[in-house]
Order: sequence, then structure tokens, then C-alpha cells
Amino acid sequence: MDHKDVQIGESSYRIGRMKAADGSWIATTFAKRYREYREANPFPEPDPNAEPTTPVPAELGYMLSAQFLAEQLSRTEYTEMQTLCLSVCGRYSNKTGSPLSLPILLPNGAWAIPELEYDGPTILQLTKETLAFNIAPFFPGAGSVGTTPATDSSQLSSQT
Repeated sequence: MDHKDVQIGESSYRIGRMKAADGSWIATTFAKRYREYREANPFPEPDPNAEPTTPVPAELGYMLSAQFLAEQLSRTEYTEMQTLCLSVCGRYSNKTGSPLSLPILLPNGAWAIPELEYDGPTILQLTKETLAFNIAPFFPGAGSVGTTPATDSSQLSSQT
């Protein structure tokens, strides 16, 4: 699937796929920050008497991962990541009589929909939705729809 439609407030938005290099940078940044976090905050020993937990649905897991990543970035990194996210987002408009997704950011980084520049809650939600949608393919078998699993490094090394 090359896009996802989401409703935020009274508007509908189209979230697209990032370029491979951008998505890869975000996925590797997430992995690095998560590893650093886990090293600083190891999991406690499991309680053998604890009730089993219900698995988190993939979509929710991706949203939690997106939230975690956003919280780990410096302001400069966050700005770069958010710009990458918003550059693949558009807002639907029916002004022409057919649904048309208008870009949120212009190629030069200017706001194509000026009122969104000051709509923090919508921009934060769009950023998280875009992150979640674009990191899903990096976790094959975890609910990433429309993608095929990437070849793992052991398969690559046996082919050389």
C-alpha cells in the first residue's frame, strides 16, 4: 500500500511513503535510540506468577514506537524527521468536486496550508501517523500491509 488515509479533527489526510533513504534513516535512528534506552533501562525480571498480557495490535505498536522515537530526538533531529514526514502528507479537499490531496509542505519547506503551521496537535498527530506508517515495513510479519519481508543479512551473506 502506497498511502494511508486518516481523519484528524474535521479533515481527512493522505499519508504517503517516504523515499527509501529517509525511511531507512528513521528506522535505524529508532533502533539506535531504543537500544540505548533499553541499555539504560533494562527489563525487570519477569514475575512467574504474573497474568499473561494481551499482545499489542501492530497498529498501536507502531504508534507507540513513533511516540517513543519522537521523545528521544534532539530538536534538530525532530525538525528534520518532522519535515520528512510532512513532505509526504496531504490534506484532502473537495473544492474541485473530486477528492484531491493538497500537499502540506511545498518542496522548498514552506507551508502549503498556512493554518497548519500553527496547529500543533494536528501536526503532531500527522507526524506520529506518518512515522508509524513508514516504519511498519521495517518489521516484516508485524502487520505491515502491502510489503514483502526484507531479506535478512544471513541470507545476503550466503549469496556472496
